[in-house]
Amino acid sequence: MWARVNLGRIFYVAMIACMLWPRSTPAGPVETRFGLLDVVEGRDRYENGLSLNGNQIDGVEGYFDVTHVFDWGNKGDVVLLAFWSGGASCCHSYQIIHVTEQDAFVTPMFGEHGYEPSNFAAGPTGISFRLELSFPASVDHLEIHYDGAWVQVTTVWEDDNNIEMAGTGEQVLRWVGQHPAIVFDNPSERVRFRQIMTNDELDILRTSLSVATNIQIWGGYILGAGCWPHQCPSSFGYFAIEIATGQPFAAYWYNCDQHFFGASEELLPEELQNMIELEKSGSDCSN
Repeated sequence: MWARVNLGRIFYVAMIACMLWPRSTPAGPVETRFGLLDVVEGRDRYENGLSLNGNQIDGVEGYFDVTHVFDWGNKGDVVLLAFWSGGASCCHSYQIIHVTEQDAFVTPMFGEHGYEPSNFAAGPTGISFRLELSFPASVDHLEIHYDGAWVQVTTVWEDDNNIEMAGTGEQVLRWVGQHPAIVFDNPSERVRFRQIMTNDELDILRTSLSVATNIQIWGGYILGAGCWPHQCPSSFGYFAIEIATGQPFAAYWYNCDQHFFGASEELLPEELQNMIELEKSGSDCSN
């Protein structure tokens, strides 16, 4: 029998997990070659500013951490700020502060929904790094390059060209016990589900499965269910794959707006209908 996904409990666990997300929070002022950067406290943490040697820097406001300081030789120091938003501080944007002996230059914000900066490189032409992206799901990552004046953001999309669609039997059963979102990290499964939905719809489904319990077998299907981070009472998703045929089915509620794929609601597999009714009864979309 399907183990009910408790959407309220999932939301609570996700909120706690996000608040514990590892990030480099300075214990005090951050040293650059040109002086000390320090937080200027606002009325609340979302109105904090930043100062250099006691002088407030214009154009920096929010709840942020200094994540990296780069020594860019005679071109100055480049400081990367990560901004947090929302009650559980899970969404990110970034800003660069370019500090020289004369001034502190502030870039516009960039990299919304980005996380886990990596692959850092500093060279004569600029500072480069990579950002993973939480939404849309079909973006593999962002490539960031700062040349001293501008931030260039290049979107690198998932490439499913020339990928064969996933099959039946064991190619379906391999996902049992896995987190539902992992299914769509597989290009052949993305091709499978694009037979019944557009890429934009698949992006929403994938994000709607971000907070979830593991995939289970129910009847002749594998079933996955989850919800959108911080919106579990009103935005959640489901999918089923028939083991014998490989036929996919899916549904999601986005702000309680219903969408069904692979069949109309009344023609979805009975197993999937039962799971949807069970979960919907405890949500904001029960009426």
